[in-house]
Amino acid sequence: MCNLKLLASLFPISLPAIALTAASLFSPFSLFSQITETIWICTGGNTMASNGPNGVVYDSGGPDGYYNDGQDCTLLIDPGCAVSLTFTVQDYLTESCCDYLIVFDGDSESAPVLLNMYGQSAPQTVVSTSGKLFVRWYSDGSVIYPGFRAVWTSILVPPAAPVVNFTLSDANPALQ
Repeated sequence: MCNLKLLASLFPISLPAIALTAASLFSPFSLFSQITETIWICTGGNTMASNGPNGVVYDSGGPDGYYNDGQDCTLLIDPGCAVSLTFTVQDYLTESCCDYLIVFDGDSESAPVLLNMYGQSAPQTVVSTSGKLFVRWYSDGSVIYPGFRAVWTSILVPPAAPVVNFTLSDANPALQ
């Protein structure tokens, strides 16, 4: 069921190039788990969501620019079938007093905090066991910097093997 839900959620968007491996040729689960989504937080409104199993998230400046000031945005990452999500902040440089990124293990700010970053930071990785991540990005109204780049990957529930249930009977003779 999870793979059908994921498949249905992906068709409305254009799919990026997908690398096929021997495993993905024989398993739709492997194929769909390789799709990566790219999000620039705060560019699609103050509240954004992704159901992608893997992705990259940038501040509003994207990979090469500075983020905008005066932002307060959230992103909910919920692949729907994830056992866990790994979130790695690869690059991070913001105003040390007033601009920050907070990552929660769940679907809202009431979930436990996994990561709270501001200023300059080395790469950091956290793992969500809830299968969802809630990300808050805030920048005040003054100084701006290059911002951040983070990636997420998920471990999805494997598809269930089909179950066959039948009964043999001598009541109907074989056709000749």
